[in-house]
Amino acid sequence: MIPVSAEANLSIRLAPGQHPDTVAPVLERLLREAAPDDAEVEVELWSSTPPGLVAPDSEAIRLGQDAFERALGVRPLLLRAGGSLPIVSALSDREIPTIVTGFDVPGGNLHSPNERFLVEHVPLGVAAARELLTALAELR
Repeated sequence: MIPVSAEANLSIRLAPGQHPDTVAPVLERLLREAAPDDAEVEVELWSSTPPGLVAPDSEAIRLGQDAFERALGVRPLLLRAGGSLPIVSALSDREIPTIVTGFDVPGGNLHSPNERFLVEHVPLGVAAARELLTALAELR
């Protein structure tokens, strides 16, 4: 059986310096070029947002690192990663202190098909969240 149609949803996480108005047309062109000659390609942009960037030397980040270190006994790593969470750019534009955090351990395979989080680590995540929220209360 040969299907007569196919659909896909695609999202792209942009990094600082990229803009959806520049990236979207390039993506559409690449999709059209890759499609078979007799295929109909319809592209709809449902939403877009510019990437947000959290300053790694901000007071909120320092408080967050300190909180995680108190809870876990080690200082967390700061990783710059692409992301287009609309709330991050909205908060950044208003100069509202922002922390984007996750909780993973080596071998957790974050965002992979076999991502896992050991039940033994749940109390550590709760302790880190408690410390973080308490520390954020210090921001004025």
